[in-house]
Amino acid sequence: MDYCLRFMYANFKSLNNSNLSSTSSWIGDKDEALTGFSWRSGSIRDTTGLSFWSDIFLHNENLAIILVDTQGLFDPETSTEENVKILTLSTLLSSSLILNLNNVIQEDQLQYLQYATEFASLASSNNHNNSKSFQRFLFLIRDWQNVDDFEFGMNGGAAYLDQILKSKPDQSEELKSVREHIRESFDELLCCLMPYPGKKVATSSDYDGRWSAMDEDFLIELRLLIENFLAVDKIVSKRVNGVRVTGSSFFEIIKDYIMTFSISRLIPKAQTLYELTVNKFMTKLVEKSYEIYEKNLEGIQETNEQVDETHLKAFEAAMAAFDGTKKMGNEQDEEKFKNQLKQKINIKETEWKSIWLKQIKEIEEEKERKRKAEEEVERLRQMEIERKRKEEEIQRQIEQREREIREQQEELRRQQERIEEERRKQREYEEAIERERQRQREIEEERRRLEEEARRRAEQAAREEEERRRLFKVDIKELGINFDVPKPNIHIPRIDIPRPRCSVM
Repeated sequence: MDYCLRFMYANFKSLNNSNLSSTSSWIGDKDEALTGFSWRSGSIRDTTGLSFWSDIFLHNENLAIILVDTQGLFDPETSTEENVKILTLSTLLSSSLILNLNNVIQEDQLQYLQYATEFASLASSNNHNNSKSFQRFLFLIRDWQNVDDFEFGMNGGAAYLDQILKSKPDQSEELKSVREHIRESFDELLCCLMPYPGKKVATSSDYDGRWSAMDEDFLIELRLLIENFLAVDKIVSKRVNGVRVTGSSFFEIIKDYIMTFSISRLIPKAQTLYELTVNKFMTKLVEKSYEIYEKNLEGIQETNEQVDETHLKAFEAAMAAFDGTKKMGNEQDEEKFKNQLKQKINIKETEWKSIWLKQIKEIEEEKERKRKAEEEVERLRQMEIERKRKEEEIQRQIEQREREIREQQEELRRQQERIEEERRKQREYEEAIERERQRQREIEEERRRLEEEARRRAEQAAREEEERRRLFKVDIKELGINFDVPKPNIHIPRIDIPRPRCSVM
């Protein structure tokens, strides 16, 4: 079981996200001690009753896997009744069960299965689904010695099991019946023949489970067995008579089975367990169908016709859910629980309808109040619309007036800009005239300067002539030489300055 735990943690997701091995291989390190389920070597048993592993493994969103260990069977400390109880309870709860036997399958061990097969036989007689009651059952034979007859492993075990379960002409009807029930009760019957694990494993009181102490052929078969039996494609969900057991119903079944087994020191009859299982399953189905009825009643009902129509649709949905689900039990059981469902629905209908018939009048009154309120709201809304329309009209007039004012202001601004432009041009014109006058003054000044310069030159020439005459005492007239300096001929152009033109707006 602890090596099974290692395989599960390595290959499946768990709720606790734990891991029992420190290596990447699922089987762990060769000298790694086992942890998990409590166990010990020796003849004294360690486990009492059934022990559920505390973690749950998930195959997908729809399948949860739980590993369960049981106390050792067929030992001096366990009575026949206890053996039958534990084996039966394990068979009823499991979808895959391993029965660990020593050396061979004995006839009395097969007979211990008879109680569980009686349950299956009873269930199959009322089975409408043509399916078997249980899924997988593995006979695990340890310390197999007859290797010459049947080889180790699953193949040899299949051949051995086929021989054991074969009906023979000289067998009693009781033995034939046991074998027939076992074959008809399980979808899959398996057998694995395991070799001797090794002296240290089998005899040492301090052996801690490490596989380095195992014989090689035992280790090989151990790995093959676990990898085959717990492979993902081999995992099956728990079903009873072909009906899948859900998590909540499984929990309820466990409690009921344990209570049934505990309240009496005797072994419960198969009929009792079967009826308990049928009642639990069918009760769950009735509750589920009733919940569908209640869910379909949700909503507001405004008329008597709508109340009747809603009830009818909800009733049909609940009946369809009940009729469309695979069931346990016989036709009488189905009719019995179907009537229970109808009675629950009738009680609910009476309560539900009385409430709504009372509320319909209130709903009608509320509708009338709502209608009047809506009319008042509409009247106020129309008044508000008219008020907004008038406000919008006034606003449009204001905006129109503001646009006209802005246009007038814009025109005034443009006129002002034109006046300023004319003034600017006038200033530029006057400045041009002033510059021209300045240029004329400068020309006149230059002319006067030139005339003054010519006059000075003439005077200078005259003085020089006078001085020359004085020095040479020569009669200029007699010599016939004219020393008069002509006046400079300077032409000053006439500038016509146009009269300024001003336009004032």
